[in-house]
Amino acid sequence: MEVQSSREQFWNRTGYQRDYPDGHHEWTVNLLNLDSDLLHPSNEGKPAHQIPPAAFPTTVRWRMPDGVSAESVRAFVMHAEDASLQALELRPSVEGGAVVCQIPPIPSWSMLLIRY
Repeated sequence: MEVQSSREQFWNRTGYQRDYPDGHHEWTVNLLNLDSDLLHPSNEGKPAHQIPPAAFPTTVRWRMPDGVSAESVRAFVMHAEDASLQALELRPSVEGGAVVCQIPPIPSWSMLLIRY
């Protein structure tokens, strides 16, 4: 998986794969828009960190496993700051054997779910 964004995203240690008995698989990836310059321990006597500017555009590329058709892939994103916590279904494209998802602006924490 590859993540490209206008701001650096912390994601590579926040991905999980789940396999279901019916043969489906899911990847859940947490995309964290952190501003490391503003983060610091609370015991340093500095003001609390602030939410950084939204990350946009953000593109996620995920190489499809052999035997998986592009038509069988569904992708959803949910932003933790959205009070409704409604998942938005994405319309991924396929480029060179990879599923490509364009993610809406990421305020600070978004969850991407890829199901195939």
